Amino acid sequence: MAETINQEQYKNIIDQLHLAKNEMQKLMHLALKDVNLTREQVRVLSLIKYCSMSQKEIANELHITEATLSVRIKRLEQLGYLKRLSDPADKRRYTIKVTDKGNQELEASYLCHMAIVNHILKDVTIEEYEAFMSMTNRIIHNCQSLGEDYD
Repeated sequence: MAETINQEQYKNIIDQLHLAKNEMQKLMHLALKDVNLTREQVRVLSLIKYCSMSQKEIANELHITEATLSVRIKRLEQLGYLKRLSDPADKRRYTIKVTDKGNQELEASYLCHMAIVNHILKDVTIEEYEAFMSMTNRIIHNCQSLGEDYD
């Protein structure tokens, strides 16, 4: 049986994952400075455009309150990136659509994102990718199985 990692190696993995996440977030922040959207606004617009989700589901996906999401939606609407449309069948309900202006900014942010992804992954081999995915999937599985023990 293969030897498993020790606590110091575990700490190194966690530290490296955290550092990689922070570095990617910094790059995205720098890349988006030329786009008129924040990372959070991109996520809200993307979920509204590509996912059929309620506001509650979007808030849960973003790990924010519904009140915080409402403020973000209102701001995006004021900026002209979103439009609220009344439901003809029920005037109390409305749907939210991404405007042409919002779509243009989403496209610009996507191009920035892809340029960064292509750069940071340029030298990663298929073998390295598969090893990384295997390891992170094992960590996720182990976390989930431990979480079930606490339920």
